[in-house]
Amino acid sequence: MKGFLFVALGIFAAGFMLLWARAARKMAWPTPLEYAVGLGTQFLDTLGIGSFATMSSSFKIWSMVRDEDIPGTMNVGTVLTGILEAFIYLAVIDVDVPTLVLMVAAAVLGAWLGAGVVSRWPRRKIQIGMAAALLATAAFGLAAGGVEIVFHLGALLPDLFRVFEIGQRCRQPLRIEGRVWEESEIDRCPVDV
Repeated sequence: MKGFLFVALGIFAAGFMLLWARAARKMAWPTPLEYAVGLGTQFLDTLGIGSFATMSSSFKIWSMVRDEDIPGTMNVGTVLTGILEAFIYLAVIDVDVPTLVLMVAAAVLGAWLGAGVVSRWPRRKIQIGMAAALLATAAFGLAAGGVEIVFHLGALLPDLFRVFEIGQRCRQPLRIEGRVWEESEIDRCPVDV
């Protein structure tokens, strides 16, 4: 099954690159900022942080892409890196066939809706749709344990401030044992502080 998937991915990648090369003759080459956004967002995508939220926010922050062009740009712009990720993960990770089929079907459906349907929507409808999608993603993340992560980060903040305070008072690297910083750490600071 994996052999078939590798061949199918290779054929699709070659076809996409051929079509993209033809279309690229009429377009300008990406700027260094566009390369940096692509590299950064796809790196985060590989780590499990979805690239579409980070990419769309980057597009907005730096006014790189008009709102109505964001869905199509994201879908087309992530094809080759997605194929590369698929090659790597299929080679390294053992994936269930039903899971893989469902994921591919969801990706195809999402790309078709994004490029084929949403790209024809007016700007305001796209803005509202993207906002709703990001809110839904945040809600799913919180429902799946994201609240616990937020609480853990909240519990760590006093400790982080404590490390900063000790570092400011000591002005030297600290040897920190475990997660709790004792008053004795401060006592080891030089007196001239």
